[in-house]
Amino acid sequence: MASERITAPTASPYTWSADYDGSSVTLAGFVPNEDIRSSVLAATRSSLSGVNVVDQMQIAMGEPTNFNVAARESLAILPHFSSGLVSLSDTARTVIGAAKSKVDFRGSKSKSRRLPDGFTTAKIDITPAPITGDYVWSAERKGNAIILAGSAPTKEARDSMTLRTQALYPGVTVVNRIVMRPNAPTGFISNANRAISLLDRLKTGKASIANQRMSIRGQASSVNNYAAVQRETAGKLRSGYKWDVRDIKPVVMSPYTWSLEKGSEMAVQSGFVPSRGLGESFAGNAAKMLSKKVDNKQRVAAGAPKNFANAVAAAISAVNKLDVSRASITNTNLFVQGRALSQAHADRIREEIAASVPSNFKIRSQISYPLPKPSVKPAKCDIDFVALFAGEKIHFATDRALIKPVSYSLLDRVATSAKTCPDARFEISGHTDSRGRETYNQQLSEARARAVATYLSRTGVAAENLIPVGYGEIRPIATNDTVEGRAQNRRIDFSVLAQ
Repeated sequence: MASERITAPTASPYTWSADYDGSSVTLAGFVPNEDIRSSVLAATRSSLSGVNVVDQMQIAMGEPTNFNVAARESLAILPHFSSGLVSLSDTARTVIGAAKSKVDFRGSKSKSRRLPDGFTTAKIDITPAPITGDYVWSAERKGNAIILAGSAPTKEARDSMTLRTQALYPGVTVVNRIVMRPNAPTGFISNANRAISLLDRLKTGKASIANQRMSIRGQASSVNNYAAVQRETAGKLRSGYKWDVRDIKPVVMSPYTWSLEKGSEMAVQSGFVPSRGLGESFAGNAAKMLSKKVDNKQRVAAGAPKNFANAVAAAISAVNKLDVSRASITNTNLFVQGRALSQAHADRIREEIAASVPSNFKIRSQISYPLPKPSVKPAKCDIDFVALFAGEKIHFATDRALIKPVSYSLLDRVATSAKTCPDARFEISGHTDSRGRETYNQQLSEARARAVATYLSRTGVAAENLIPVGYGEIRPIATNDTVEGRAQNRRIDFSVLAQ
């Protein structure tokens, strides 16, 4: 009897699959012959070493061209998954799985897109690996692009950030690299949106969130935007978020300008300073030295010349010594203008400015002064002193005979009046309150009177016409039982001695 050849059935559609659960893989569907079965099993054990393999494949005809290649290449995708499925239906391939890591996500995506000749993709559904660690997010401004990265809790949140950024920055390219990650901290969306809006103040920079801490770094796009971002980042964040890093660099300004103008009632400081703290220090020093309220209009900018702070200190000192005065700085040029009490006073101020201004600065001054007044009788001088001291007094360091700079302007006016009486002799009397030992108070009052006499003689008043005397606490003009009274008793008086 002749032998009969048994032919395998033909399958349509021709299906095959590999279902992987992390510990075992089940092979099902059809293979055309035992050789290809063996090839597929070998490829499975090679790709998923140590994993239990369950073979449920059946022999059937009707396989598409390159079936063996398609099956083996599909198996090579599974090692990237913690669990997954690859399947073929005729020439259409489906890939479904959960990536083990960020690298595996990219690897599985890449392999899923590569197909043997004649095959097509039915579906690719790969879930990114769960993100661990801090919940992070960032928005970075680079040139004409804003790059969003990190995590967002939903696709809707991710897309809304793109739309918000596009609305705030028309014409700017928005690159969204955000991946979905559930369980965002409370307040994440509102604080991320606030961070996106802060980038409008920056030329370049990055705002970021890590868990519930926000940081911002970058370069301000203008002087006004630097001030604005400083104000906006000084306040509290929503939902308990905290500021971590706030590092905004100011814009570089050229020319670098600064000025101080002293009026009769107040002074105005304007221009640029390297930092807010330094600007406040300048304003505080000016208020203390000038004994006036200072309107601080200084703004922060980079680009200050070397020794800028020392030049400003010299400028403040010069303005203090002149009436209706102004000082300005442009890069390394200092200009001082004002009215002196006399030619000698003007010359002395010019010398002091030259000695105090840093060597890399150039100085220009415009100092006017009145013509000398004719000599007057001593009695007239006494009237001038009373007028000069109305509402003012000479200030000293506590328990010392050191005159404070705030009193230099007053003493210069006293000297000018005294020099109109060249033949008069003046008693300079020092007084204290009643606190402390009587002997100490007398010595302190005399030392202070001598300090005033020394200052006046250096301004051109004849030293032999100045008689310093210390009365200590024995001539009070108010009660010593109150703070106000004791302050009145601590004083320097002037009187014209009889000829």
